[in-house]
Amino acid sequence: MKAVGKIALARGLEAVLGRRHLYRLGRFLFNYARLDLQNDMEINGELYVQQVALGSAAPSPLVCFDVGANVGLWSKALLQQADRKHIAAQVHAFEPCRETFAALSKNLNGNGSAGKFIAVRKACSDHIGRATLNIVQPGCCGVNSIVTASRFPVQAREEVELTTVDTYCRESSITAIRLLKIDAEGHDLAVIKGAAEMLRRKAIDVIQFEYNQSWIEARSFLRDAFETVQAFGYELGKVTPRGVEFYQGWALELETFVEGNYIACTPAWKQRFQQVEPAWLMPTQTQTQTQSSQQPSEDSKSSVQAGA
Repeated sequence: MKAVGKIALARGLEAVLGRRHLYRLGRFLFNYARLDLQNDMEINGELYVQQVALGSAAPSPLVCFDVGANVGLWSKALLQQADRKHIAAQVHAFEPCRETFAALSKNLNGNGSAGKFIAVRKACSDHIGRATLNIVQPGCCGVNSIVTASRFPVQAREEVELTTVDTYCRESSITAIRLLKIDAEGHDLAVIKGAAEMLRRKAIDVIQFEYNQSWIEARSFLRDAFETVQAFGYELGKVTPRGVEFYQGWALELETFVEGNYIACTPAWKQRFQQVEPAWLMPTQTQTQTQSSQQPSEDSKSSVQAGA
């Protein structure tokens, strides 16, 4: 459709709907075309990622991490799938908030979970130490974060212990992770960087992380995630209800801060997922990649290695 025809169509819709509702319709259609739909674990593709991760031969037990576990819904879903498949899985669930950790432990301890579930009251980052956790809402709140979120009023603060994926794996004699899930409310990139040694050894098969508005507060970009994981030979895609939409590299149109889940995996693991063609991206956008995405610079590699 030519530009003149598009403008005429838009004017006609505006006359019927009004500018406010036209905008809302446009935003809905924009998100629908991108498959940026409701971020609900039951329908957004997260359970499918678990299914694929559990679907092949693995060491016993198969180790998964739940970083930012909240009350354990993701961990519980994974263990339930593993039980149905008769797979010996073990989830290490990290939750630093005092009240939320208590709820997590209560929800998942017992009922045959011995040896399957390990609750860790620490936050993962790119370094060890201590940090302040901003409590937006006491108890079971999914938006408490180390990153200060100006869009939410902070009700309280807790000092929490920091670890890294690499440090925890060394201390716990963990040599491989099948699925590393991260939901750290803007601190996700730091968690990935804290797994640099495991990534360098290809000891993590699949990483799933959440990308949303909290990344703005953290001054992080999806572009940073591309550069970080591609430096280690991993490929990146978005989890959708239809499968995983993998990308050749970062493109400006991807940087919307709309909430969704992304995965990074090795090329061999990429082939195990149902793949969705990013048909909504213009050809020039799929071909245009940042220089750092094509050939990671020494500076980017050094910055990743420094976070180990």
